[in-house]
Amino acid sequence: MYDFKRGLWYGLFSPTPILPMSWWWEFFDGNGLTPYFRGVREMSDRMLEAGGGSFERVEVRAEVIESYGIRCGQTTFVYLLNNSSRKRTSDLVVSSVGRGSFSVLSFDPSTRAYRRMSLARGGKGALTIPKVTIEPKHDLIFTITPAGG
Repeated sequence: MYDFKRGLWYGLFSPTPILPMSWWWEFFDGNGLTPYFRGVREMSDRMLEAGGGSFERVEVRAEVIESYGIRCGQTTFVYLLNNSSRKRTSDLVVSSVGRGSFSVLSFDPSTRAYRRMSLARGGKGALTIPKVTIEPKHDLIFTITPAGG
């Protein structure tokens, strides 16, 4: 299940989003994975709405956490994965967001819970979100929009 979930997010966070599928739906239903698909669908819908179908890769960096970024319109989506067996903390740097204030929202795919983060400021074309902590074998998604947008 872990690899299949990762595949869903890896597919969604590519410039041409193609998500893996399986014909064995009863297997996923029996293992309680069906609700997980709702979070993937929810984020996919948000990305499509924000960019009208446009997906552009954005450079993101987190020292000890896998990171992928996609810009859809004016909204940047960042996928973070802690693929290790230890809790990890790292600053997240998102390139090419521009200057100004940004609203940052985190999304936990396992619980489908959103958390509003404090307003962030971009400078010199990059935005830094300090000390992002992720539990082992866990992932988070950040949605970054210009403040007021």
